[in-house]
Amino acid sequence: MALSVNRALVLILLILDAIALKAYSKYEGDPKFMKSGVKRNPQNFNIMKPKEFAEDEESSTREFVSSANPDLRLLNFDEDYDFNLLPPRKPGQPVIVNVSLNLRNVLQVNEITQIVTMEISIRMNWFDKRIRLSDHALAHMHDDEDFLTLNPRLGRHFWIPDIFIDQAKDLREPTFHVLPASLRVHRDSNIRFAARVNFDVACNMDFRNYPGDTQTCDIKFESFGYTTRQLNFNWHNSSNVNENISLAQFDLFVSMNAGYDTDYYEMAYPGLILTLVLKRKLSYHVVQTFIPSIIYLTVSWLALFVPPQSIAERLAMAMTIMLTLTAMFASERQSVPRVSYVTHLDVWMLTCVFFVFVELAEFTFVLHLAMNHKERLTPWVESTAKIVLPILFITFNIVFWYRVLSERMSHGV
Repeated sequence: MALSVNRALVLILLILDAIALKAYSKYEGDPKFMKSGVKRNPQNFNIMKPKEFAEDEESSTREFVSSANPDLRLLNFDEDYDFNLLPPRKPGQPVIVNVSLNLRNVLQVNEITQIVTMEISIRMNWFDKRIRLSDHALAHMHDDEDFLTLNPRLGRHFWIPDIFIDQAKDLREPTFHVLPASLRVHRDSNIRFAARVNFDVACNMDFRNYPGDTQTCDIKFESFGYTTRQLNFNWHNSSNVNENISLAQFDLFVSMNAGYDTDYYEMAYPGLILTLVLKRKLSYHVVQTFIPSIIYLTVSWLALFVPPQSIAERLAMAMTIMLTLTAMFASERQSVPRVSYVTHLDVWMLTCVFFVFVELAEFTFVLHLAMNHKERLTPWVESTAKIVLPILFITFNIVFWYRVLSERMSHGV
């Protein structure tokens, strides 16, 4: 009996499903039935191909150029043009791409994360004889116009070098209404693609000489898929750097090194290097760290002129100075990563704390002499401390600053 009931329920569900399917087929495409007015087409849900950029993948590039993009009717493409293939080149020679760069700004240098944020405009020029300006385009160009500017979105139908930024963490396009890019086709089939980007890139930093350090960041622009036998990058002489770039803690020096080949893959890939040299300004740390610590240490030495009988006052002055120095250096250390090696700031900090510790030891020794009825040695100990401690600290400063300045000068910037 239970089996018959189950079979009846299944039969009823099948009948209802068939009725619903027939009703859907009857009203499919009716705007009253489908509020969005859009049929269920899998392409509408393909986030990789938005509707405004969708195209028939089976159609050829030339058919797409002539029908779907009126802008590209201004160009003549070879019958066998394929943007997956490299532009024509001589046998055994790579395609030459001239790259120029405009360093517009260095927005931030984050020493904790070792990330540099910058904004550049990059321009690439190459020849592609498969693309020419059409007669229609030439008829609408003035004699002094050498190129035609196209919408940058059409660049996906051109062969464009697959350049990327090595060790880039994030890349942004400062778009307002259209992409900040341009695509130009010259009369002599010279193609120029330019774009403005804002990106974060990793920079390996060494803080051993901090705060007198100089950081060197090599930003590499490489081809991802083409080898040096297929493609080669060259810096163009039109590259420039914004002279108004100002960083709070660094002096900036920029150089563009000649092209290089990657040597850490099975095959060599072409690339270019943009080198940023960040030389830290010492003035901030001199005012905020070194001069205050010298003043605090000098104040602690004034306790040596307090009579030995006032040992409590002496200890209070020295302990207050030690706590102040410790707090100041701890705050300064928060602006750099927690590295495992010793920096110049660590050497300075430990030396200042050590001198205060020596004063505390001197006070304790004087108290010990008084308790053991050896007061006759106290004047000698006091006078020796007043002379030796300042001399040792001055000697330390000479060696310390000679080391810091010589290492800064060794970078040659």
